[in-house]
Amino acid sequence: MERNIKNTDKPCMEMETDAWEEQGVDKNKDTKKKEQTTKKNSVKKFHLGEIKKSQLILIFLAGLILAITSFPDIFSKEKETEQKAITETVSPIISETKKTTEVSEAETYTEYYENKVEKLLEKVEGIGKVKVMITLKASKERIVLKDTPYNQEILKETDKEGGTRDNNSTQSQEETVLVTNQSGESTPYVTKEIEAQIEGVVVLAQGGGDGRIATDIVNAIEVLFNVPAHKIKVLQMSD
Repeated sequence: MERNIKNTDKPCMEMETDAWEEQGVDKNKDTKKKEQTTKKNSVKKFHLGEIKKSQLILIFLAGLILAITSFPDIFSKEKETEQKAITETVSPIISETKKTTEVSEAETYTEYYENKVEKLLEKVEGIGKVKVMITLKASKERIVLKDTPYNQEILKETDKEGGTRDNNSTQSQEETVLVTNQSGESTPYVTKEIEAQIEGVVVLAQGGGDGRIATDIVNAIEVLFNVPAHKIKVLQMSD
């Protein structure tokens, strides 16, 4: 009896062990499957996130390009407005500067020749001290170089009767040639300068009361400035 019981217990233990081992293997398989599934899900989420970011960037760029192409005049209008504002601000300054420069040049021109004539006449015997005043008819004139490109088109037309005629059209536009100096400023290229024209001369002289001296002064002014005698006046300077 004892032998039979021992023999029957041993196979049962082996079967139970095998069952536990099979359950352990199944658990390991289930764990591995869960880990693989988790990894796959994380990989899918990662790729999905990357795709969303790239799509957002593409959508943003597409929207920006569409906005620029839909409103091409925005930047050009802003630029035109800015240039117009600059022109309106700078033009009066340039005009005023030009007038000031012209007046300054005229004053410098007259003062220069007034001093020259005074020093010359004071050296003549009998004239004494002299004061000269010169008035100008026109300031110095500068002739600038002009570029005049033109386009000419000749069109031959044939009527129903077989006759032909030429239709000529010419377009031209005058532009001032500019030169740039070392400081980067552009100025018109001057080809010729015409000196200011003298309108009249008045001479105050200590000896101006003497007819002979007055005549000598008038003759000298005529020779120097090519001014007619009736535009020259000699007066006696008071003591």
